[in-house]
Order: sequence, then C-alpha cells, then structure tokens
Amino acid sequence: MKKRISIISIIIIFLISCVETDFVLDPQSSNTEGTISVMTNSQSLLVNESMQLQASAYDSENNPISSVQFNWSSTNSSILTVDQTGLVNGISAGQAWIVVSASGYKSDSTLISVLSNNQQLASIVVTPNSASLSPGEIQQFTAQGFDGNNQPINNLTFVWSSSDENVVSISTTGLATANNSGSANIIASYDGVQSSNVRVDVAGNSKSGTFMGNPATSYTVSGSAELVSSNSQLTLNFGSDFSSSSGPGLYVYLSPVNSVGANSVELGELISTTGAQSYSVPPGYSLSDFSYVIIHCKPFSVSFGSAEIN
Repeated sequence: MKKRISIISIIIIFLISCVETDFVLDPQSSNTEGTISVMTNSQSLLVNESMQLQASAYDSENNPISSVQFNWSSTNSSILTVDQTGLVNGISAGQAWIVVSASGYKSDSTLISVLSNNQQLASIVVTPNSASLSPGEIQQFTAQGFDGNNQPINNLTFVWSSSDENVVSISTTGLATANNSGSANIIASYDGVQSSNVRVDVAGNSKSGTFMGNPATSYTVSGSAELVSSNSQLTLNFGSDFSSSSGPGLYVYLSPVNSVGANSVELGELISTTGAQSYSVPPGYSLSDFSYVIIHCKPFSVSFGSAEIN
C-alpha cells in the first residue's frame, strides 16, 4: 500500500512539473502589435517616373525589427502602382495613397502626387500638423502649397474639411472648433490636391453644478449634476446626494437659460426624486449648448429647481 502511494506521488509531481515547464516555455504567451513607418524622399513624381519607398518595423517598445515581410498597395492603381519591394511608378496625373502593412503590425501610408510637370501643385502642408483640444476650444490652421520642385505656391484659396463635424468643425478660413470628445482628421485641398490628414483629438470633458430650489415656490431641489461628453455622446448624471420635492409630471431638461423654452431639450421623466441617476442626451448637441439642468413640472408648467453647470 505504501509502495502504491509512493508511485502515485511521483507521478503527480512529474505531471505538475510538466505543466509548469510547458507554461513557462510557451512561445505564444506574448503577442503585442508593433508599428510600421514608411519613408520617402519626395511626395511627388512625374508621369512615367519611378520612386523607391522604404519601410521599417518596430515592436511595441519601439525597438527596430528586421526580416519583416511587408505588403505594399496603392489606393488607386490608375494613378500609382507599387510592387512588393516598395518601388512606385507614376501612371497618370493625380493623387493616391501608398499603404504598407505586415501581419501583427499597425500599417502606415503616405500620400503621393503624380504630376505632368514640376510646376504643378504637388503637395499641401497644414500647420500645425496635429492638435489636442477640449470641447469649446478653437485652433487656427494654415496651409501652404508646394510644386514638384518643393517651391512654395502662394495665393491659393484652400477648401477645408473635417472627417467628423460632430467632433471638430472647421470654417472656410481654417478655424477649427472642438465640439465633442473624440478624434477627427482635418484636410486642406485645392484643385484636386489634398493635404495629408491632420489629426485633432478632443479630450472628454464635463460641466457640473449644484441644484437649488426655485425661490418663487416652496419646492426644494438639491444635490449635484454633471453633464459629461464622451465619444461624441452627452450624458447627464445626478449624484447620490440628489433630492427633489415630489410632484406630478416631473421632467428633466437641459437649457441654455434658467427656464424651459424653445431651445430647451427634454431628457425624459424624472426617474426618481432621490439618488443617483443618468439620462442620455439626443445626438447633435455639445457641452457649449447648455448652461442649466432644470427639474420641471409639465402639468403646471412650474420649475421645481435648477442647477447652473460650468
């Protein structure tokens, strides 16, 4: 009996040792995404010309990685072609993106113009080349055109556009306004030539305040309220300290002024007269649209109280 127990113990120890060894040596225990950087000496070439591009790969800690098999492609092969060594050929006048990718790596791209002659507009450079804003902030962008010899072309009137106007809107003069949290690309273009994407990040933000009862009535409202902008969505949150007098038909409103009117937005019936609760705001609004949260009695058109949010 003792001999059988001893054999079983040895087998268990052996199995445990195998499991631990297999776990430690497992080559699949780490799989993080790296990045690719594509490099070019010029952003343009002439029709029937060729240009060699280079690409480098880096791991998640930005260490260079060799022997990576890159995949090259063009977004418009009638304008630009590229082979699997990164050799680009100009086919016809226009612009196209050259994209380089590899398995396990984040792809990169570069915008290249094909010209009939070097006096043509070849590229547009936007300044600054990125921006980080908070909702309500503005950023002035400027643009400069360059020909195929990299000489400036002046007196161009650019067309400005945003990939997401709900996040960042931009005027005809390049003045960008941050509306809601998220990211958007700003582009300047002229006569079929566009700039590279300029990324604008808008950080999440909020406005908050404390409820007070309507002094013209005997009703009481107290506690905190916070209007939060995240991923282009506004959410109104009441704190756990929220409390309101009871009444029929109590509704929650957001408003630019301390009264319910044409520019107010109804969020729905008050969920509870006490405690934390949340309300989704319909799309299309930004933090700057509202300054007050109002608890309003619809049947009698009386506001019980409000919170000014800043």
